Amino acid sequence: MKKMMEFIRNAPGLWIAKDKNSIYQGLSKEFLHMLGWKNMDQVAGKTDYDIPCRVSEFANTFIKQDKQTVDSDKKLLTLEIMPFASGWRSVLVERRARIDEKGSAAGVLLQAIDVSDSAIFKKCLLLNASDQKIVDTANKIASYILSVEHSPLPLTKQQECCLFLLIRGKCPKKIAGILNISVRTVETHIEAMRYKLGCFSKAQLIEKAIDCGYFYYIPKDMQYSLS
Repeated sequence: MKKMMEFIRNAPGLWIAKDKNSIYQGLSKEFLHMLGWKNMDQVAGKTDYDIPCRVSEFANTFIKQDKQTVDSDKKLLTLEIMPFASGWRSVLVERRARIDEKGSAAGVLLQAIDVSDSAIFKKCLLLNASDQKIVDTANKIASYILSVEHSPLPLTKQQECCLFLLIRGKCPKKIAGILNISVRTVETHIEAMRYKLGCFSKAQLIEKAIDCGYFYYIPKDMQYSLS
């Protein structure tokens, strides 16, 4: 374990290791400075709440994602749009359970890639700016889940895409055009989702989806529009 921690501290790129309580065990120098810490000693015993930049505002979400990853033993891929110490950046983060010598989950390992200088970043900003108008928040911070295994709702691929667009204000005709399917197929998917989730109206379906965290889930087939 000590060797792994030493590797993380000296590894190029963005790495973080935490224990099962989301307490930092180690992180790479690049991530250290990106989050605003000056040296490794400042990180000892810290959690995401202690990050010395506005990224700490999303600590609750990060810790929840850590727990999801450890409990499910499935990788979790997220797209983060955050005001790091060096300014606004967009990073892809992969979380995986960290296994100890006995084969038990000892915590979580994060590896991130900064995509701020890619074409994806501009599309991410446009999506986030549009979403902020819907959820009526002004901080612009967002963490989008990209892993199919961590979808907040049990839906089919086409249902996921329909709901992604529906909660963003798209009407069935517009959704049909975007997904290249018939309006009737869209309406059938909406009715099926209402029945599956116990909703009596389209508005209730949208409200339930947002309450379940679906607003910050991007279905796999919709991710191609970001690439």
